[in-house]
Order: sequence, then C-alpha cells, then structure tokens
Amino acid sequence: MMTNIVAMMNGGAGARAGGQGGTPKPDLLKLMAQASERLNQVGSETDALALLQSYAHSVAGADAAILLLRDSGLRHSATSTDAPDPYLWALADWAARRRQTAVVAELGADTLVASNIERPAGIGSVVLLALELAGEPAAIAFLWRTPHAPQPDELAALEILAHAGSAALARQRYENRLHEDETRYAVLGRASPALIWQTDAEGNLAHINWDHVNGDAQEHAGTWDRLLHPEDTAAFGTAFADARQRREPFRWRARLRDAHGAWRWLDMHALPLDAADGGYAGHVGIAIDVSEALRAGEALRQADRRKDEFLATLAHELRNPLAPISNVMYMLRHEGGRRRADRLLQIVERQVRHIVRLVDDLLEMSRITRGQIALRRAPMLLADALNAAIETARPQIESNRHRLELSLPPEALCVHGDMVRLTQAFTNLLDNAARYTEPGGEIRITARREGKTATVSIADNGMGIAAELRARIFDLFTRGQRGCGPGGLGIGLPMVKSLVELHGGVVELRSDGPGRGSEFIVRLPALERTPDETN
Repeated sequence: MMTNIVAMMNGGAGARAGGQGGTPKPDLLKLMAQASERLNQVGSETDALALLQSYAHSVAGADAAILLLRDSGLRHSATSTDAPDPYLWALADWAARRRQTAVVAELGADTLVASNIERPAGIGSVVLLALELAGEPAAIAFLWRTPHAPQPDELAALEILAHAGSAALARQRYENRLHEDETRYAVLGRASPALIWQTDAEGNLAHINWDHVNGDAQEHAGTWDRLLHPEDTAAFGTAFADARQRREPFRWRARLRDAHGAWRWLDMHALPLDAADGGYAGHVGIAIDVSEALRAGEALRQADRRKDEFLATLAHELRNPLAPISNVMYMLRHEGGRRRADRLLQIVERQVRHIVRLVDDLLEMSRITRGQIALRRAPMLLADALNAAIETARPQIESNRHRLELSLPPEALCVHGDMVRLTQAFTNLLDNAARYTEPGGEIRITARREGKTATVSIADNGMGIAAELRARIFDLFTRGQRGCGPGGLGIGLPMVKSLVELHGGVVELRSDGPGRGSEFIVRLPALERTPDETN
C-alpha cells in the first residue's frame, strides 16, 4: 500500500537541551516525563504532532517532525499533507527491516539508502524510528536543515518522544474511531425505523433508541414493564429469562406503546452478547413494527370472509327467484296451469326482473371498480335526480307503507352531473332506507345549499347501524342485518360512494346505533346558475 505523509511541522519554541553520555540528563528525564504526560492529554492528532515537534526542537534542536503511515487512509495534518521524498520511505524501510533507529548525521555521506535514490534538498540530517501506530506500520522522522550528529542523550530523548508520541497518536486514532462508531450508531439509531435495544446480564434495558419514537430513551432504561402491554409483560418476561439463562437467540412478538399512545405490534429479534472475559453480558436486539402488516393481513382475511359471504348471498338471491320460476314451468305443463298462463307469466316476469337487477348491479360495480364508467355530465337540477329516484323506489316504499317527506330549497339547486348516475346513487340510498325501516316508518329527503356545496340528506327512523359496522359500511360486500325487504349483496353503498366521488363529492353516514335510525349525507359541488341560464 502506498505510504502517505500525515503531517509535517516546521519550527518550534524552546531552547535545545543537549548533553553527553549514554542516558538522558536529569533535566531531560524531567522534560521527557512532562512531554509524555502532555502528549497523553492532547485532544487531536494535530495537537499531538505539534507538541511532538516542540519537544524535539527543545531537546535536540530538530527543525521538523514527520509522521509516516503505511496505509491508504487520508488523515489530517498540522501544516501539510504533501507526500515526503522517496528517500524518507526508503530510510523507513531500512529501519523497519533492522528494527533499529536510523541515524543519518549527514545526508551527503549516507550509506543506508541506495545511492540511486535522490537525496531531498533542504535536509541535512535525519533520525527515524520505525514503529506501529494502532496496529499499522508507521515511522516518525526528526529532521535538521543542516548536518547534525545527535548525542546519545539527544538520541535517547528523541526515541522516548517518538514512542510517547506514537502512543498518544494511537490513542487519539482509537478515540476518533470510537467517536465515529458511536456517532454512526447514534445516527443509525435515529434513522432506523426499527427499535434497537440492549439489555444487561439481568435482562434490564441498558439502551434503547426509543427517543425518536416515544420520548426520552433514558426514561425507559431498565423498564420493560413500562413499555410492554400489560397483557404481554408476563409471557415476554418468562420467555426472555429462558433465553438469557440458555444464552440463546430470542424471538418474540409483543405490543409497545408509541409516542401517540397507540399500541404497536413489534417482532423482536435478539442475540446474546459476550463479555470481554467470555461471560454473558446481555442481549442485543431489534424490534420491527409489524402492526400495519398484521392489520393488512386481517383486512385480507376479512375481505376473504366477506367475499365468501357475498358468494353465498348471491347464490341464495339467485336461487330464490328460480324456485317460483320452476314452479310456474311445472304448472304450465298441466291443463289447469295453461288457463292461468297470464298470471303465472307475471310471476316469472317479476322474478326475472329481480335476477336482471342483481346481474346489472354486479356488472355496474365491476365497471366502476375497473374505472370503466364514463360520466355524461351537464348542468342539471338536483331535484330532477331526486324525483326520478323516488319514482324508482316508490313501489318498495309504498309496499312497506313508509311515510316519505321531500324538502327542497325555494331556489333552484343545480350541479354539474350525470343525471342517470346520480339518480342511480339516490335510488340505492332510498332502497337502503326502505329495506332497513320497519313498515309504517318515516323516510325524509332534504336538499339544501351550504355555501358552494349542494347537500342531500336521506334519513330514516329504522334499524340504525352499530358502531363496528359504521366504520366499514362503504366497503365492498359489507352487509347489515336482515332488513324488512329483500336482502342486498353488499354492493349498493360502495356503488353510491364511487358514483358520488366520481362527481367530486363525498358521502357520509350518521347513526346513533341500533334502533336509532340512519342518515346518509351526500355533498356535491353546487353550480351558481340553473341549466337554462347555463345554456
């Protein structure tokens, strides 16, 4: 790997401390102790290198200190990131191979490095120590601009400085990496949609990134019971205690409260964590929110059940008219039956109309759900659609002796709509009201203008709708309790909702519960002018 220079510091303060002998003088020992202490307290690589340069100048008059790293990582430096001369790399290789300090008192007379490697200009002498920095090959070189033969005490002081400096730089690199890892972990914890947690050996929460989901994470430390749903706490505790005792992976599903107070289903996955001495230090795990997936699965199961109920209802509704038709065919084969053919054919005609209406509704809903309905919209009087719907639904209303009230505003109430489709929507609502209102009950139709909205209310004093059914009353295949008239297929109200929304409107239901009646409210964009004025 190419060796890169990290930093080179030129200049420094302090006077040179020289001397003779094989060991540093007492003042140098004191200075080295001070240097080691200060180097151990620096807060950055730049500060460590600057301090190393300062002490090297003080004890030996060195003009520069260079840190050489044999890795490809980009590191900051005190003053420069220029690559050093090939000569210094060659000298570092020599020192590393021989595991000794390279001392070159005069570059011009150096025999340690091959002569074909050019000597750098501006350098008179070098002392270089090969070492390791955070497990990676490195070297620290002290440079003089002029030739200099370091004395034994100077050399010893420089070696002490180099090792103290490398230790300080290694510590700083470890601290930097640790800080980077901690920062990365914290950011991942905040960014992750998953819950990340860790427990101690006793199973208490030591860490959880719940702060971005449910307030202060410290508030929940050590308190599984405060996070878990009361119904899940005991089973979770038993299962987790067993996983801790066996030091096995742990998987569980439980409910935890989110920041909005709602209970969320989470799938928990955790692995045991080994301590430095090989013992058990706890579990580290994540918890993935599966609430939406569970709700979607339940919705699919409910839709499947409603589909099965719909098919059963459809089969029943189609079978009902077939029985009288079959009886009529049987009777027509006999002489007495032929004399009553006209009356019998009326029965067949009525039952066939019922079948045709069922099939038409199915085809209509299929076209709506596939987006194949094309509206023929034009300015129209809303009263015309309501009167047409009343005429269509009148036979059922009169057969149940319902009292029908129609209240229209004094001014013309106009919308831009498809007359046939809006009549179809209001007819379904009237049929629904007649079906679920006891004989002799009341049905009230009210139309009014509310600002720029045309509002139609169709209310009855019939059976009403339970709260659990109101939430899904407009879902396909949803059917209420059996009413007074023929049963429906659960497609009428979804059809109303779709047709109203195609006109840019909305439909809503109001009911105080079973036995309290129902009110369906349709809101459509109103026009300011009548159809005649528009034309």
